[in-house]
Amino acid sequence: MLNNPFAKLFYDKFQEEVLNQSTFYGDKETITHGPLENKFIERFNLFLKRCGQKTIDISHHCISDKKLARFCSSLRFYMIRNVQNLPDITSEFSRDKDLISLFDSSAQYLINRSRQYRLRGKRTQQLSDIYDYTVWKVKFQDDRGSTQMIPAKIPAKPTGTALFVFDPNRCPQNEALADKVFHHDMQDAFSGSRHEEMKTFFVHMPSSYPEEIAAANVLTTIRYPDEYTEADMTFAREQWSNYLGRNLKYNEDNEIISGYRYEDNDFVEAMKGLKIFGYCAAAADAHRCLKAFKNLAEQIYEPEVVSRAMKNVTLMAYALMPLEEKTDYQGIYFMSNDINDLSNPEHVMMTNFPELYPQIRISKADLQIADSKITETAAGDFIIVSPMPESSIQMDKNGRLVDKLKDKNSRPARLTLDMSLPAAKSAANPRKKEWRDGHRLQNSTSANLGSVNHIMFKTVFNNVLAGKTGADIFGKAATGNPNYILTPAIAYAHRRKLKE
Repeated sequence: MLNNPFAKLFYDKFQEEVLNQSTFYGDKETITHGPLENKFIERFNLFLKRCGQKTIDISHHCISDKKLARFCSSLRFYMIRNVQNLPDITSEFSRDKDLISLFDSSAQYLINRSRQYRLRGKRTQQLSDIYDYTVWKVKFQDDRGSTQMIPAKIPAKPTGTALFVFDPNRCPQNEALADKVFHHDMQDAFSGSRHEEMKTFFVHMPSSYPEEIAAANVLTTIRYPDEYTEADMTFAREQWSNYLGRNLKYNEDNEIISGYRYEDNDFVEAMKGLKIFGYCAAAADAHRCLKAFKNLAEQIYEPEVVSRAMKNVTLMAYALMPLEEKTDYQGIYFMSNDINDLSNPEHVMMTNFPELYPQIRISKADLQIADSKITETAAGDFIIVSPMPESSIQMDKNGRLVDKLKDKNSRPARLTLDMSLPAAKSAANPRKKEWRDGHRLQNSTSANLGSVNHIMFKTVFNNVLAGKTGADIFGKAATGNPNYILTPAIAYAHRRKLKE
């Protein structure tokens, strides 16, 4: 898109971090580069040209493929870290189809580079754009949140409540690692109950899934909210098939060819038990899976019946806002931002939703009215924003230091949880330095970080799981502190309407 400010940002970063750190052989010397490098530079220059930006010339530089790979893996990082300094950012720029194509191109370069390295016998992480979701059944062992992860090989049954937690982290298919990620992000959200009657599933991506594909998928979903991928359809078929009917069979085109559908009212009623929570990019994944499910449902049910059934599904999202003016499902959206430093916004939200962010962010003035800011959309969904905890220190229930919260919105930090890989060991990367803003999920799931964040989140979270809707999700605060019992209800009473 013409005049996209992200184009100049990427151009400047390429000059700074690639060209200026490469060997220049003079204007008369032409350097030959490999086909992978040439193909990416060609696509990068096409993006720059379409945005009205000067193109890159690498013909006289000997460029390290490691520096080029670092640049490709840092595009999203550059956007997030610099968005508040760019002029006139709008959603048209942040969701530009040319920008999405650039992320696809950077992912393909990294994938092909990893394949090339592995063919040469070099030890590097295998990357692929062919993927499926990894799904675990979470077995709660006590009321303190202790869990066991079991591979989810059987679709969820449409009886009772089933919660699907979509997480953006990527890790190998390992029970211990999945359990670690689940506890790391969800923290104390489940403490205080054994959840015996609720079926809980944990969903994440494999470690081979590049973050650049994730970024492209998020931006594509924001731009085209009705679209979904083959992985989304596979998930909907394999995990939610029992909500559609009994013994359903599909052909290779995802068409239902046999089985038994439910009575219309039974189908609509069963969908009340499907609850979803998604964090950041994973909330967009969940949205696409629901779109795929809707496609399957409309093959055997009338559109009006499907609409009623889908409206019984609740999607809770953290760090992602409504993707449509009127969503198919009930949406509840959480966010946290720094109220003390206006130059430290919730960077991901400001990047993805630049016009919406100023409307919904919470300020010190808002705290004079209520401890959290609630905005109601035209569709009746809720956007719940709380102030970021001032302390970054996390203590366990015995008063021991557990973690100092950091935000690492960078590829190296989220590349893998397999600590045997070099990328996970590197501490010299400046992108791994501490950086805090409201994006981190633990701002709301850690009970000891900030009472307001956790009380609001856990109150709404548990009320939704209990089947409550509307104003009832803000009732009976999940706290023993009498000073905060009415916090959610007061915030709801002062809710505002989202401007059209």
